[in-house]
Amino acid sequence: NDLLNAAKTITQKKQNMAGFCMALGRNLCTDYHFAALLHAAGGRMFDTSNKFEVAFDSPETVEALTFIKELLPYMPKGAVEYSFLQVVDAHVTGQTAMSFYWGRTLGRAAEEAKPIFEATEAFNHARNPRTQRRSNWNDFQGWCIPAQNNPYIEEVKQALLYQQTSKEWLVKYCHSLMPNVAPTYKDVANSAELRNHPFYKSKSKTVETYYTGSLPNSSSTANELLMGANPLSGYVHGRSILAQTVQKVVIDNQTPQQAAKWGARELEAIRRENIRLLG
Repeated sequence: NDLLNAAKTITQKKQNMAGFCMALGRNLCTDYHFAALLHAAGGRMFDTSNKFEVAFDSPETVEALTFIKELLPYMPKGAVEYSFLQVVDAHVTGQTAMSFYWGRTLGRAAEEAKPIFEATEAFNHARNPRTQRRSNWNDFQGWCIPAQNNPYIEEVKQALLYQQTSKEWLVKYCHSLMPNVAPTYKDVANSAELRNHPFYKSKSKTVETYYTGSLPNSSSTANELLMGANPLSGYVHGRSILAQTVQKVVIDNQTPQQAAKWGARELEAIRRENIRLLG
């Protein structure tokens, strides 16, 4: 409620500035942004404890879609087609006061808009007033190693082992995308090499939010609420089901209830297809 009121107040008082910005286009970014709101409301796409039955047509989904509809008047007019970079652009060029995004926004602002960089701080997402949950969208990296007809299995395992355990390499990796790589291991987050980075010195609270503070609130469509991997998430992303559900509300002007039912039917089709493929 505070986030909504702040977005409304800023939009009304600041000429040519939207109060809030998130992705609403048909793309992966919208999937992530919506999933975070869904998870904060206590909802999910599939029931991981019950053979991944579809759980999307729910009051929680309706609540998340309703919140987006309430925020829409206080977003940039082009937000209905925004993806990652447009959200960053809106923030870095001063078109919006608040945005759903992580380190890339701060990195761009540091290079191109020093006053905006200096005035920007990152926080965990606002708490859902009913559940008191915060859900930040995070990408957790996974690895695929083709096994069939692959003569380099051992070499790949060695490379993976080095990537996961070399503190020196991981610090360099974090530096390469400071502070967008998040979260990270404790010894890396607490290392002197990382803390000596100029970005860390200027925005230590923000970097700590990325590297440690975000962990208890992580939301990933592939691992809903950290309660088990979701093997269907790739299909959901590939077909932009969540983003299309959002667009049913913000473009087609459907009610949140109608959009939730549409999304649930699409998810059910994906589930049935995978059950058929698995035999």
